[in-house]
This record gives sequence, structure tokens and C-alpha cells, in this order.
Amino acid sequence: MVAGLFVLVAVATALAGGRTVSDTSALQRDTSLWQPLPIHGALSAVGTVEPYRSFTRPAILTLPYRTLEDVLEWRTPAYVLSTGLAGDWNIPLLFGERPRDAQVYFDGVSAISGAVGLFPPSMLMPEFMEQVSILIGADAAVLAGANGGTAYWVQQPWYNTRTPYTRVWYCQSAYDFIATDGVFSQNIAPNLNATAGFRRLTSPGRYVNQWLDGWNTRALLRWNISPRLNLSLVHRFANWGLGTNGGVNTALSDDPTNERTAIVEYPRLDQRLFRHDLQLVATEAHDGGVRSASLAVRAEEWNVYRPPQWTDGSTVPVAVRWHTTALLAAARWEERFDSSLAAIGGAEGLLERGTESMLSNGLSLWQVAPYAFARWRSGHGMEIRGGARVVLRNGTVYPIVGVAAQAAIGPVTASLDGVLSVRFPSQVECACRPERVQLVLLGLAWGGSSDSIALRAFVRRRANRLESIPLLRGDTIVSVHTQNAAQSALESGITIETAWSLFGVEFRPSLVASFEGGNRLPLFYSAASARYVYPVGRNRLSAELFVRARTAVRATRFIPHVWGYVDGTEWSTLAFDGFTLALSAELGNAVVKLAVGNLLSAYYATLSTFPQYDRHITLSVAWTFFD
Repeated sequence: MVAGLFVLVAVATALAGGRTVSDTSALQRDTSLWQPLPIHGALSAVGTVEPYRSFTRPAILTLPYRTLEDVLEWRTPAYVLSTGLAGDWNIPLLFGERPRDAQVYFDGVSAISGAVGLFPPSMLMPEFMEQVSILIGADAAVLAGANGGTAYWVQQPWYNTRTPYTRVWYCQSAYDFIATDGVFSQNIAPNLNATAGFRRLTSPGRYVNQWLDGWNTRALLRWNISPRLNLSLVHRFANWGLGTNGGVNTALSDDPTNERTAIVEYPRLDQRLFRHDLQLVATEAHDGGVRSASLAVRAEEWNVYRPPQWTDGSTVPVAVRWHTTALLAAARWEERFDSSLAAIGGAEGLLERGTESMLSNGLSLWQVAPYAFARWRSGHGMEIRGGARVVLRNGTVYPIVGVAAQAAIGPVTASLDGVLSVRFPSQVECACRPERVQLVLLGLAWGGSSDSIALRAFVRRRANRLESIPLLRGDTIVSVHTQNAAQSALESGITIETAWSLFGVEFRPSLVASFEGGNRLPLFYSAASARYVYPVGRNRLSAELFVRARTAVRATRFIPHVWGYVDGTEWSTLAFDGFTLALSAELGNAVVKLAVGNLLSAYYATLSTFPQYDRHITLSVAWTFFD
């Protein structure tokens, strides 16, 4: 791979007119850089797919985010299962899904690890993406294999600059949370760009054994071979360490909000993940369509350090370690035949291996998944889209089908999605039969020039449902047993999102209802924000007030060392998060943000035994040089 990279650079230099890479003076004189393809790594090149929501880097510029989970919580109706520590295993849930229902793609290749089946937003670097798009319903099922849940499509950033582009981001928050991010990018030839960056997240945490120690590095080499052909090589690395205390033991703690006296579930339990993602992406555009292909290698080392008393003095090791490796390939073709008809066809391949350990089954998997997707639009506001994906997994065929219809009459749009999908158990769960998932999404939306309201009702049925049962040693959950439930489960609910402006203030309230009797998800969950922007010449000042609230819930418990979610046993009463006030100032190439979270210092939690931060301040600064 390294030799091939040198050949790539040499050829690119030759195409650039025979200049050497070190000939920066020639680059300074050259005023015509080859423009990269903006569709390189994108979800859709010709508008075949319109995501439920997209976030570009400029769009999240003024949000007081620490990781991407903050962006999702502020700008979607997601109910985030949070451990109370930014950068931890905090999983957003949309439309009544469960933690392992979502799918994540890097430039057309799945990023979900077969080891745990989870990919928290905190592992995504907001500063290292052009945009992230969210798919739901038939789009998510067919194009990303999502099992009745959502799919997040992350597009790599593209830079094009003769002078060194540098961006620095710094964030400081409660309990000594400190985060930094740096990007350096420059064209080393008019059609060849090199980008490198890093991210650092650290915190001792609020409670005992709730520390965070994370490193990310990334490197990107993009070659604009021609105005219609781009090739890029991307490497992402993560060194992610966590103190996994399992939350506060409410039975032993007089005051769960007092971090000095609270007793945690696992005072001597932590974990670390080392992960490499190396990906080669090619995109070729032609009249009316685009062809793309990707080849990726993923390597992971999982480490869990358990308390000595769990070994009972035997030869069982305190540290548990195992490895997973994966080879992934994808090819995709997208074509717009005319103004009404467009289609996407492709195939994905996966070969994944994982070693066996005390906490995980052995993993030996090969999978091939061809798929086809089409969208037809009439001239009268009608749209029909959908397709099928056929998953051939270790010799067994699993079909995935998704169909959607949409009709618009004036400002009113009605839609209906139907999905038949499947969820495969992860390595740490069990060698069980996969879940069979059926999903129906019914939507109704009204949109004006400045005001809008959207309603989506969902019904989801799970057959061969994967249920988790805690395994106890005394009162301590030491593991989780996952099995197929005898009975199917039915989940339903409604999500309402609105937006309007009044006297220059933007209001964005949302309401989510989940009809499961308060089990796992509250009957009602609501979030609302009010934002005002004041322009000052070319600069902008903004202020936003944000609040979340929920009804009583028998909250889910998260068992971190086996990445398990089990049903809670205690009711959490009605609660709200105490309001967050966020201020930001865009001053030239600098953005300064200040947020005061939980202004009223209220007790709020979405996971059982994991309280959220009390009153706290988050300060962040981003500065771009030579933009």
C-alpha cells in the first residue's frame, strides 16, 4: 500500500506538469487548481435520495457541541441514551428504534463493528466530514441495510488550497473535560491534496471511575485525476479509553447527585479500543450519473480490565483482550434517466474475523449484499421509491425490502414507508437467529416559507426478538445473556417536529410519544429551542435556549463491559434537563461559543443509574487560518 501511494504521488506530480512536490513556489504562481468532485463519497450524486436530515460543517458551526451527539440532540428529536459523560457510549434513538438498530457508513462502506454492533456519534469527528446525512425508512433499509432503524452516511471532507489551510478547535467543559482538534491541509500539486488532523478528548469524569482518554488521528490524500474522476485514500485511527463505572448504585448512595459520596456500580472496571480504518474511494462522474467504488480494511483491538475479585482467585485473567479484522468492498452506480426516473444499483462485500474471549464469541463471517433502488416522480407531486437488498450471509439468504410513496398537494405532503428487514446479533451478544423486523412509517407534513410541521407515526414489529437477561453475582451484574424471545414485540409511537419564526426568533419544538407503557422509552419526550441571530456587518451574534423533558420511564440499564442493554427495574419520575443557554459569536474566521447547561441544576437521566451533568459551562473556540 505504501509503495502504491508513492506511485500515486509520482503520477499525480507528472500530471500536474512535471513539478516536484517540493516546488511550492510554482504552486504559489499557479492560480488554477483542479476542482474536486463535490459528490465524491456523497450519499447521492444526482438527487436520487433526499435524506431525512443533513448536517454540514458550516451548519453546526455555532452549536456548542463537544461531540456529534450534541448536534443530534439539538437538531433532531433523538432520545439519547447517555451515560452522562460526553465522548462515552451515548446512543441516539429515532422513531422508537433500539441501540443496535442504526447503521453508520463512511463514504459508502459500513463502519459498524461486528464485535459490538454499536457506533456512538462520539467516535465521529465533526471537524473531519463534509456532511453527515440521516436516512430513515425504505431509504435506510435498502441503501444501508438498516434493520428498521436509521442510517448515518458520513462524507469525507474535501479541501483545495494552494496555501496551508489550518483549523484549530478547542473546547472546555464541566469536570475538566478538555477537547482539541486540529486540521492541516494543502495541495501538494494542483490536482493533489494532502490533509492531516487529530482530535483529543480527556476528562476525569464526574464520578469515580468515569474517566475519558481518547485520541483520534486522520490522514487524507485526494487525487483529482480528471474533472470527472477522483481518487482518495483515507486513514482513521482511534485510541479510546473509558472508565466504565456502570452508573450510580442508587440503593447504596444516599444522594446520587453528590459525586463525592455516591457509590458506583463498578469502581474498578474500564476498557480501551484501538481501531484503524483504511479506505480507498474512487468516484467517476458522467452525464446523468456517477459510478463509485471503495475498498476498506478495518482492524480493532478490544481491551476490558475487570476487577480482581471477579476472577475468584483462579487463573482467569483480569484483562480480557480480543481482536477483529474486516475487509470490506463496495461498488455503486447511480443514474438519472430523465427528470422523473433515477436509480441506484450496487453491491457490498464483507469478510470479518474475530477471536474468541471470555466476553465474546468467535466471529467468522462472510457476506455479500447486492441491492437496487429506484425513484420515480410525476409532474403532479407524486413520488414512488424503493427497492430490495439481498444479504447472503455465511450461506444463508436474508431479503431486505423497502417501498415508499409520497404525494404533495400544495404545501401538504403525505408519505408512507414499508420495510421488511433483519438485524444480526453482534459478537458480544450471542450466536442467535437474527431478528426479523417489519416497519411502517406514516408521515404528514406542512411547510410554508418560514413555518413547518411534520408528523411521523411508526409501527415496528420484531420477530425472533433479541432480548438480554442480566447475569448476577450477588447484586452485581457481571454479564448479560442474550437470546431469542419466544414472543414477538410490537412498538409504536408518533414524532412531531415543528419550526416557525416570530419577531426574528426561530422556534423548534418537537414531541415524541412512545406507546410502550413507559418501558425503555418514556410515554412522552419533548425538546424545544428558541434561537435569535443578530448580524453585525459580516459577523453574527446568536443566542439559543434549549430544553428537554420526559415523562416517567422504567429506564434501560447499560452494562458497559459487555455493551449490553437490559430492562430497568426502577421508575424514574418526570424530569427535565434544567435548560441550556448557548451564546456564539462569529467574528471573521473565528467562532467563540459559550453554553451554560442545566441552568436550574435539575436531576435528569435517560439511562437508569446514569445522572446527567448538573449546572455546568462549556466554552469552545474555533479558528480558521488561510480559509
